[in-house]
Amino acid sequence: MANILLNQFRHMDKSNMQTGLKLVLMYLCDLANKDTQIAFPAIATIAREIGMSTKQVRRWTHDLENRKAYLHKTKNGEARQVPLTLLAVEVLRALPKIEDKVFPMTFDSLRSQFKRLKSHLNQSWDGYGDNPFNDLRFHDFRHEALSRLSDTGLNVIELSHISGHKTLGMLKRYTHPAHSAILFKLDKNL
Repeated sequence: MANILLNQFRHMDKSNMQTGLKLVLMYLCDLANKDTQIAFPAIATIAREIGMSTKQVRRWTHDLENRKAYLHKTKNGEARQVPLTLLAVEVLRALPKIEDKVFPMTFDSLRSQFKRLKSHLNQSWDGYGDNPFNDLRFHDFRHEALSRLSDTGLNVIELSHISGHKTLGMLKRYTHPAHSAILFKLDKNL
């Protein structure tokens, strides 16, 4: 399966982060079927779904009934509620409850699992063209999530509610709207 996914990644438009990170998640799930470290695919999925950073993904609580994630400690110092997508709720419901934390994992453990993922991806790369996984960072899931949410039509107020960004300048660093999404909105509204 890894070779099929990498072949798909190789032939896609490199600016299409959404497709690339979906393939990474599929690869993670494939690895999880062969490995006991099942937490990381869930963590990566949640990060991609609601745009959490590595710090946020390790310390939060949720209310699945009302589809809310509660971020108690954030970089900007303000707690916030983030809406959970249907996929995020599905992933969270499937997780075993081990501790009070959603993902009982240290930063070093998270970093180690991500490093191992990159190693698997790099070993599977056949050398054809530039290896897109060399520069892959966990934080790319946050960028991709906010770009994808922007493409769905959320406005800057709604996006900043999810991301926690207080300025438009910071939000712009994280959102990279797809040209096709902008055209769709133009065509739909004109």
